[in-house]
Parts: sequence; C-alpha cells; structure tokens
Amino acid sequence: SNEVVWNRLFCGNPARPRALMTLWQACHGRLPTKDRLLRFGMLGDKICCFCEGPESHDHLFFGCSVLGDVWKQVLEWIQVKHHPQEWNEELKWIIRHGKGKGHKASILKLEVTETVYGIWKYRN
Repeated sequence: SNEVVWNRLFCGNPARPRALMTLWQACHGRLPTKDRLLRFGMLGDKICCFCEGPESHDHLFFGCSVLGDVWKQVLEWIQVKHHPQEWNEELKWIIRHGKGKGHKASILKLEVTETVYGIWKYRN
C-alpha cells in the first residue's frame, strides 16, 4: 500500500524535519502543484516554471527535463547509476535501494528527501 511505501522512506532517514514533511506531502499527493491548483480554480495556468511544460506532481519531480539534470547530478554525486522515471516507479526504486540501516541506504533516502524538498522550495 502507499502508506507502507512512504513509511519505509521515513525509517532511518536523517533528513531535516521540514524536508521529511514535504516528502510526506509529496507521497500523499498533497503538494499544491499547478495542476491541482487549476482544478480548484485557484490558478490560471499550469506551466512549469523550469521548462514551461505542463506542471503536475509527476512532471515536477521526475518528468521535467531541467530538473532531470538535477537528479542526474545528485545521483552521480552519491555514486548511484539510475535514470529517474515517474513518481510511483521512483518510490518503488527508492524503497528497494534504501532498505536497511546501512550508510548507503541512509544517504540515498537523505538525498532523495532533500532533493524533493529543494525542488519544492525553489519552485515556490
């Protein structure tokens, strides 16, 4: 279930509390992305501020070509070879590779959490 997935991301995750909260919101589809705001009549467009494509949850975190370069650099920095896909696939991948209490698992969870937070903060 989705709850089990996000719960595993939190276990042993050394990220800052505000980054963990943003990740929790992202895992539950609760971040006010432009597509959601448009649905509620609170915004006139849903253009991604990074690449000018249509902003959605999936697009913002793993579909945007500009932010894809950010993910590539972060993963290279922590010496992980992986090409990010869409949100749900990434959650599954992070859970698989972030298992356990080892140093590598903690670093992966930390970097993913802080990158999601950084993207969200920069976007706003």
